[in-house]
Amino acid sequence: MLNERQKLILDAKLAKLTNQHVKVIQILKHVINTDPKISIEELCMLNAAYKCTVEKERVSKALKYFKERHLAEYDLSDSGSEAEKSPSHLIMLNEIAKVEQGICDLCHEFIKLITDKLIPNSISNEHKMICNKFKGDYYCILLEFTTGKAHKLNLMEAEMSYIAASFFTTLDEMEHEERFSLNLNYALFCYYELSDPEQAYMIADTGYYIALSTMDKLDVITGNGIGAIAKILKEYMNIWQNQR
Repeated sequence: MLNERQKLILDAKLAKLTNQHVKVIQILKHVINTDPKISIEELCMLNAAYKCTVEKERVSKALKYFKERHLAEYDLSDSGSEAEKSPSHLIMLNEIAKVEQGICDLCHEFIKLITDKLIPNSISNEHKMICNKFKGDYYCILLEFTTGKAHKLNLMEAEMSYIAASFFTTLDEMEHEERFSLNLNYALFCYYELSDPEQAYMIADTGYYIALSTMDKLDVITGNGIGAIAKILKEYMNIWQNQR
């Protein structure tokens, strides 16, 4: 017979199958508030739910931005002055701002959950690696919507999170896909956000060769997942090598 926690995890998995991502978040937050020692599978399920919710909001923002550009062109052709905005245009700008704030709130919520609950109760070095990697990923999302001091702070937090995650990969041999996704995301962060192509190439190169040596030890599904990441790493390495 399933206990209360097992029933909640089953409910979360069923909600995931039906793309009820907000419900997954609500259930797993309840589980964490009761017992913050969650498995890596549960951690990744929570991340997937937040990620899908954020992506949904990003699509919403893109659609609203498209409409806003259309209204801006209409206002300009109608008045001849870019400074004058119609009521419809102003409403759309306000809606875009609300969507952006919603995305930021989701990111901060997950980061706080990781920082306050999950990292202090991590069950292994691999668990700590994934937690810090997810923190870095969500700080990177925040970089899209911040400027000035807030942007600099998110940049610093993202880098510190990726450095921490990378440190934990040196303590144990890790075979989870997120270990190699870390190399990919960290390399992209170094290249595009820190403007450090040498560091980006080194991180990608390390992940690529460790992935190659790891794939043959794993089952087909996991091996294929890591192989796909290795292929992307190699593609970026080739691009960056040609730009040297």
